[in-house]
Amino acid sequence: MQGDDRLWTQAWLALAATAGSGCGSEPASEPPAEEKFCIETRTSVELSDQTPLGLSAGALLDLAQGQHVDQLVWSESPATTVTLIVDGAGAIARFVRSERNPDVVVLPELGCDDAIELVVAAALKTADGKLDENWPEITLEFRPREELAPDGGWKEGWLEGSRKLTPGTTGGTYEPVVPKAHCLLDAFVAFQVNQPKLGPFSGGVQKHVVEAPCSEVNPATMPVTAVSDGTW
Repeated sequence: MQGDDRLWTQAWLALAATAGSGCGSEPASEPPAEEKFCIETRTSVELSDQTPLGLSAGALLDLAQGQHVDQLVWSESPATTVTLIVDGAGAIARFVRSERNPDVVVLPELGCDDAIELVVAAALKTADGKLDENWPEITLEFRPREELAPDGGWKEGWLEGSRKLTPGTTGGTYEPVVPKAHCLLDAFVAFQVNQPKLGPFSGGVQKHVVEAPCSEVNPATMPVTAVSDGTW
């Protein structure tokens, strides 16, 4: 499914905030801890443990485990089938407590929301061979906005995941096409399972570019353009 463009943009913005950036294919280093908006504390939990969000990690794993299939529409290539397979046999679960960093001033709408994380094995493939990714470990996350929580906590959840597509290390034939006179910062694939506003299985492939030679790029001061290469 394609999803609403506005909702899809919001999902990309949330994922882009964690994707990082750097000239060429090298990821940027994380900012120092004292500069992070939120301070996060991770605690291991059992799959059956009920968390403060009202859901257990096991209930989320049930949503993700198995095979998910949809149609991926490339921006410059024919549409193809995309398949995600999640293997939760050795899943590791964590509860994430997120609190505002008192040393960093942020806008009120930038909330620090608690989350449930699941570390699983997964594979993402397309029938045309452009994506052929096998991840022995990938972190899937359920991070709802705290102020939107229903009475009694969340009864149903969803999971989101993303991975960089670094040229030369991906399994498929996908290569981001960089517009003329632009520098590629990164490319990544992101997906959601059971996201209420995006459907049972949705996602896409995106790249970030800057209009400048790579030798002159400073992502901290230059506008970064997000370009979608395909969605499902």
